[in-house]
Amino acid sequence: MALAGIILAVTWWALLRSFRDLNRAKFSVIGDMEKQLPAEPFNDEWKYLRKNDPIPRWRRRYAEQGTVERFVPWVFGAIYVAAIIRFT
Repeated sequence: MALAGIILAVTWWALLRSFRDLNRAKFSVIGDMEKQLPAEPFNDEWKYLRKNDPIPRWRRRYAEQGTVERFVPWVFGAIYVAAIIRFT
């Protein structure tokens, strides 16, 4: 069971990585398109969040969703590895 959990955690992490890469490409294209417009709402949104973190006392800077969610599969993977070590 723990080995299946490790495989699940690795797959989960790889899926998140794929979505992060896809989003990075999308926002790069959007950013390039915005340069041709009179306003840049997506770029302005990121600038605002970096400057005005809604909960600054919890962290040094605004944490993007991908940053936070990449950590979770590693926690579960560590739990499964610990279970293998403990019960073998």
